[in-house]
Amino acid sequence: MFRRVLSLAAAIGIVALSGCNVAKLLGTDTTGTSKLTTTQSIWINANWGGGATGLPNGAKAVTPNNLMGSYCPATSVLLYNHTSPISGWATFGGLILKNNCSASVSYLICSTAGGSQSNGIPKCDVDPRTTPLSRLLSLDLPGGAFDYVGNTTIDAGVNVFYCPSGNQFALGIISGAAPTDCWKP
Repeated sequence: MFRRVLSLAAAIGIVALSGCNVAKLLGTDTTGTSKLTTTQSIWINANWGGGATGLPNGAKAVTPNNLMGSYCPATSVLLYNHTSPISGWATFGGLILKNNCSASVSYLICSTAGGSQSNGIPKCDVDPRTTPLSRLLSLDLPGGAFDYVGNTTIDAGVNVFYCPSGNQFALGIISGAAPTDCWKP
């Protein structure tokens, strides 16, 4: 399983190693202002209201027009709640994400409804893009792979974020950028 919950303290601890010029590493000037260019990530909001299972009965995707690099279209992210077309995964109580793209993709995921329960998906902020790193699940999937994300209710709502190839999430360590924003190192 590729799922992990990232810790902001761990990320900062790694960056702040003795002798490390944090300002240079993070692309900031001496005042702490970021000089790195960031963009919003690709964002998918999917809902299974009304007791639907399988594919979401409502989904919207936002793809910023200023992304740096190539990226998989939002239609390449397949989400299944409480059912799956994958043999042997037909009965379970949660969400599966399938990367139907040929490239490996890293995702950040949080829930707007029905995810915050035992072994569930952490709850998003009111604006999901500003959700702190401590409440985002991270999932890395090779092209064509799928994984169980977490327990959900039948009426779940989730937000999925990902960046173009060669980009990384800001993860809350770039001044002025949301954790779900992307930057090209």
